[in-house]
Amino acid sequence: MTLVTTFCYSRQWFFDVKEHILRLEIIIYGDGGYIVEKIVKEPKVSRAASLFFIALLGLVLIGGPVQYFFELWGLAITEFLLIFIAVLFIKTRKWDLKEVFPMRRPKLRQLLAVLVSWWGTLLGMLLINQIIMYFFPVAMAQTEGGLTDLFKTLPLPLSLFIVAVLPAIGEEILFRGAIQYNFKDKNKWATVLCVGLLFGLFHLDPTRILGTALLGMVATYIMYETKNLVLPMFLHLVNNAFGISATFLSGDLAHYTISHPVTALSSMFMASWMAPLLILAGSRLLKTKEERLEQPISNKVSATVIVLCLVILAGGIIVPVIADFEPVFQMNFSNEQLTENIEHIGVFSPEKMGKHMLELAVQCENAETSVVMTNGLGETVYSLSGDKMRDSGWIDLTADDYVLTINCDYDGVSEASVYFEILIY
Repeated sequence: MTLVTTFCYSRQWFFDVKEHILRLEIIIYGDGGYIVEKIVKEPKVSRAASLFFIALLGLVLIGGPVQYFFELWGLAITEFLLIFIAVLFIKTRKWDLKEVFPMRRPKLRQLLAVLVSWWGTLLGMLLINQIIMYFFPVAMAQTEGGLTDLFKTLPLPLSLFIVAVLPAIGEEILFRGAIQYNFKDKNKWATVLCVGLLFGLFHLDPTRILGTALLGMVATYIMYETKNLVLPMFLHLVNNAFGISATFLSGDLAHYTISHPVTALSSMFMASWMAPLLILAGSRLLKTKEERLEQPISNKVSATVIVLCLVILAGGIIVPVIADFEPVFQMNFSNEQLTENIEHIGVFSPEKMGKHMLELAVQCENAETSVVMTNGLGETVYSLSGDKMRDSGWIDLTADDYVLTINCDYDGVSEASVYFEILIY
């Protein structure tokens, strides 16, 4: 066979054709004959992009409809679809599944490293989400409200399995397995950035891209350093399990409360300043003691982490000073021993006409609250009623006098309680 140019003393060997585009696996027989058993395509970034768009197409055309009709069960079907797409893509290129999806029992030190990295990542994600909430409150509130309602369609154990376990397997097999495999000869930081961003974009929600991209970058780094798919799976599992558990355990209180945007943003900056330090600490714990001695933290990395921590900390101090926030109207009250109907009236006059953000939270027990806003002509421009309400959206206001009337109707059966808060800015 004239194509064979190099002889090896092992049972099989490889040679490159057309500048490493294809790899041919050759098998030698005792009689000196040769056959080409299969053609193996080399991993490359363009193939990672192809797989990403194939998976994205499957998510949109199949995953979207099944999630719409079957809700959380549809999400489970989608995760199995992603596994199928990733494995089929690998098999058609005749790659070794064990090489693409390396899995070993992790060491306790590595699990601890993942937990430390996750804590820093979580703080970073919460800060990113709070910044997005400040600039795009409606979109973020709709996303959070939609996810909360979706998670609670099934009992907590089932939701944990579908929202935490299955994505940790399916999405990591796709991204840290099949897609990242195509970056195996590329620069570490380019790989971390690209695969992480693809992971964020894959979630198809503008308010979640940056947060999930950060999680994806940390997971990609862990996979790059350890070559063990179990560890990014563990990171993904812990993150999703924490989110859905917090959703269930917080109950209605978190869903029916609001906070001052500037105060919330400043507080999150102050709480997140350690995020870069924790991520760095987690990355160091991934290495053995010998590796840490051989590869000490460079001055450049140390300086970068310190600067990031100081910038985040400074953000918590600066935000209240520079943020352009002046509420047009704010009212809150609570009564835990309501025994009769009560009425609250507030009057305000916005200085600027146009769209204003309205956030409202009501939580009542044995009572019902109605909220009515009228303009100077007595026309109703906003109304809402119920015992548990959470509203967030834009409202058009002119330079007029507005009257906001809140009525709490006691049902007379037993002692009632009411919590009400409204913020317009």
